[in-house]
Amino acid sequence: MRLLGGGQRGRFFRKSLVLVLFIACIPGIVTGSVLYGWLTGSLDGMLRQTDQRQMEHRTAFVQQQLDDLELSFSQWAFDPMFDSRLKQLNFVYDYKKVHELYRTLLIIQNSNTLIQRIELYLEQPKPLIMTSERYEFVTESVRAERYQSLLERPHTTFWTHTPDGKSMMAVIQLSGENGVTFGALTMTLDSVQLTNLIQTLTPYPNGSTFLLDSAGQWIVSPSTGDREFNALLRKKVLISSHDASFLMDYKGESYSIRYGNFRRLGAEWTYVSAAPLTAIAAPMLAASKMIVIVNAAGLLLALFMSWVGSLHLYKPVRRLVHMFTGERVLHGGSARTPVQDEFGLMEQHWLGLQHERESLGQRLEQQLPIVRRSFLLQLAQGHLSGMTEQELRERFFRLGWPVQEHTFVVLLAQISPYPAQFPQAWSALYANTDTADNEELLVLNVSDVLDNLLQELPCRGEIIHFHDLSVGLLLAMPAHASTNDSRAILLDVGRRWVDQGRLRIGRRMTVAVSEVADGALKIAQLFRQTRHALRRSYHHDLIDLCNPKHDEILVQVQYPLDLEEEVLASIRDADYEAAAELLSRFCREVSPAGDDCKRLKQALLQLLAAVQHGMARLGGDPFMLFEADVFEELLHLDSSENMQLWFRHRIIQVCIDNYTGREEERLKLAVHEIKKHADQAYAAAMSLEELADLHGIHSYTLSRAFKQMIGHNFVDYLTEIRLKHAKQLIAETDSKMNEIAEQVGYQASYFNRIFKKNEGITPSRYRDLVRLDRQNKQGNGAGC
Repeated sequence: MRLLGGGQRGRFFRKSLVLVLFIACIPGIVTGSVLYGWLTGSLDGMLRQTDQRQMEHRTAFVQQQLDDLELSFSQWAFDPMFDSRLKQLNFVYDYKKVHELYRTLLIIQNSNTLIQRIELYLEQPKPLIMTSERYEFVTESVRAERYQSLLERPHTTFWTHTPDGKSMMAVIQLSGENGVTFGALTMTLDSVQLTNLIQTLTPYPNGSTFLLDSAGQWIVSPSTGDREFNALLRKKVLISSHDASFLMDYKGESYSIRYGNFRRLGAEWTYVSAAPLTAIAAPMLAASKMIVIVNAAGLLLALFMSWVGSLHLYKPVRRLVHMFTGERVLHGGSARTPVQDEFGLMEQHWLGLQHERESLGQRLEQQLPIVRRSFLLQLAQGHLSGMTEQELRERFFRLGWPVQEHTFVVLLAQISPYPAQFPQAWSALYANTDTADNEELLVLNVSDVLDNLLQELPCRGEIIHFHDLSVGLLLAMPAHASTNDSRAILLDVGRRWVDQGRLRIGRRMTVAVSEVADGALKIAQLFRQTRHALRRSYHHDLIDLCNPKHDEILVQVQYPLDLEEEVLASIRDADYEAAAELLSRFCREVSPAGDDCKRLKQALLQLLAAVQHGMARLGGDPFMLFEADVFEELLHLDSSENMQLWFRHRIIQVCIDNYTGREEERLKLAVHEIKKHADQAYAAAMSLEELADLHGIHSYTLSRAFKQMIGHNFVDYLTEIRLKHAKQLIAETDSKMNEIAEQVGYQASYFNRIFKKNEGITPSRYRDLVRLDRQNKQGNGAGC
């Protein structure tokens, strides 16, 4: 089988790529053809209609501009400033009146951008011309006659050419109360502004636009186009009697001609607009070319994106092939091996993995009971006290024992270490076997008896070997089961276990049946209670902890097991006052009157054994700790007061001073190492639970110690360290935010949220502020 590496692909990829490219081309070709045919067939008519509508709008706009100009100018002529009192105005001495005239003329002149100049001509008291800047008396007779001719026109308001013939001028005659004209107000148009306004009628670069007065003279001459063409067009418009639009051919170019009239003051102006048809149809031609270009580009883009998309879609297939084979992509085969595509290869390897999975599953099923027994042994011995109820039940479920809605009962059998009457068949075996092997054999036989009895029970149970001639049975019973019926079944199983076990091993057995516990956290306590019951009762074969009267010794001794656990917990917490108070309660419960020294001494001996056992489990050496036979010391005490005082100072105080101090040092050392690890390896994924397991400390204890010593819990401290380094990278480097997030141990999306939550701004905004502050400091330094 030959595999290709690098950028080459397999047979499946090539076939899929050809199919994708073919499918991607079809929509582009069909869409491009339809668009090209539709646009080229309908765009020409649409453009002509659009041009006509735009021409109408532009003509109306020019007409409106001129109407507003004439209306505004006519209204100013009726201003009281221009009444007959101007005939008596003394321009030399009446300064205020003259200044007000200056201001009025300036306002009129600035009221519209088409106005170039405003002039006031007064015939009386003597000829005078006044503008917004100055006034002067007319002394030249030719000039006076020219202005006088304006007053002799039959119309009081009219348009005319300026004396130089370059601009248009509007004239309003001023008359007095008796109707005698004494002056005129003239408005000269700005030729440049008027030309720009008329040019809006033809926005095409090769077009021509001009404006004629009623006599056919130029008001706005064409600024573009052929002079001969403009003259011919002017002549044709003046003699034309048909519609306001027609086509005109000139030097092989067709023009669309539009003209019309503007009715002005006492006259009509004619506007003419000529636009080449090629300019009007230019968008259609450009659209046609653009359609072809866009279709071609779209087709190329579709092919390219299909190829890129195929590569992207092929990545999972390539990864799967690499996962299955360790190579890239299957390409061909040898003479012995038939050619396969990628999925054929993956199917072949998948079948192999499926077979391996089934094999591993079988092996896991074989190992699962061993793992479950190990877990139950740790639980029964109290080594999993740091787990929660939910965690324990989930662990049960993962180990193949669902106990979500169950209660728990414990049966514990203690085998006597001393043989009774051996059966003849066992005598030789016991004689040729050492003690350890013999005890293990006894336990296995007792377990076999119990295993047979378990098959008759309506609930599930697990057998636990404690390797101390004791065998436990943990039963999970449905919570809705009848209590009395279940208890009777359990007692019957315990009785049969005793009888059959004694017959099989030839030794005496005692079985204790515990109370019912509603939680997995109480399983260790159930085993402790049953073990204590077995330890204190030897003349009964079956002990029912739900019936204390069944065992007279239990009733008489009344050993406070709960107080024992509380005393041990206070010693572990280094709380001397609480331990002393609990010891007093322990003594009062054992000997209420305080006069039974023998019973109290026996209880304290058992409590002392429990303390030594607890210290040994925590890593201490009881013999090195007390450095004497403390049991002999306790036996020689003769009063309850002396025994309590001795136990406080000789046992409790010594345990707290010696072992608890070392535990605190151990916690301090662990916190210091964890803090150092967070400072140096802050980017690595870590959890307090994992670090606690590495140091052999419970996560709750380590978390409380970390917060007491550092001032923050572990998660907050790690976040602070990470954000500190992240801010340094943001301020001092140009790295992208997702790269910085990975460098400090965060994902990009979560990094943005945690940064904003703690700093109040986003990382990008923080970088901008730091750089702005740095620039300001550099600017201040340069200024100094």
